Amino acid sequence: MNLKFQQVDWDDKDLMYVEFASNGKKMRWYPKWKDVDDILHCSWLTEQGYHDSHWRDYFDIMCSEVLIRGLLRRVARTTNLACLPGVDVKASQLFRTLRSMILAEVQHAKTKDD
Repeated sequence: MNLKFQQVDWDDKDLMYVEFASNGKKMRWYPKWKDVDDILHCSWLTEQGYHDSHWRDYFDIMCSEVLIRGLLRRVARTTNLACLPGVDVKASQLFRTLRSMILAEVQHAKTKDD
């Protein structure tokens, strides 16, 4: 997964996108500003603790949640997912559990260091 910028002509602004590559095929995801805000809201993680693997894992999980939620909503709009109501909410619950596990791991590492 790579975060990239694309030059666009609209008021000399750049457009951010995330590019995924798998089996030689590329997919670009152009997030809404709300999604970008969700990701960058905790940007202090990259500054203060990105090299600490616990915080890196937390940040990766947070970014993955935003991406997957957006993709699930897009799929739900274009296909018949009546059999899976609220699949994006269920995905968020899973990611919330993962974030809690990472935070518990960080807390354990801190108490071990003290």
